Amino acid sequence: MDAPQGGGRSAPIYRQIADQITVDIRAGNLLPGHPIPSESELVRHYGASRATVRQAVALLREQGLVYTVRTEASYVGPPSAPRVRPAQRCERIADDILGKIQRGDLRPGDRLPTEVEMAAEYGVARNTARAAIALLRDASCVRTQPCKGTFVTKITDPPPHTHAGGATR
Repeated sequence: MDAPQGGGRSAPIYRQIADQITVDIRAGNLLPGHPIPSESELVRHYGASRATVRQAVALLREQGLVYTVRTEASYVGPPSAPRVRPAQRCERIADDILGKIQRGDLRPGDRLPTEVEMAAEYGVARNTARAAIALLRDASCVRTQPCKGTFVTKITDPPPHTHAGGATR
């Protein structure tokens, strides 16, 4: 990575970062549709500034090796490659609660913990707990009664998972 370029000078840091990510893509360590490491991870790994990391990602975009979905991530390949992303925290929480329902730890009619209790249990923000409950409600696993709480509904067939070990979009 520190190989001198003409005149014995090293490539700029952003180019070195882009070159290493390119090597990882070509070696199959980063697959089409999968996210490259986040800006924060690249900043930590390379000890570079956020601006330098952004320059590296911009170079990769110019070369057509990655594309960026704003507020989400930069992904390997062309935008037509299906995105594979890790599950969000709310999805992992919903999957955990769904597992409790399917195992019988939570039965139809049982009240789920409140958003505040769930946030404390999982170490997340209240909005994340609220999003997990919304996913369960969308999958018809729970119902919410205003001023009373959220309750497990009767499940005849296991509902589809809220994500598939890394949801595709």
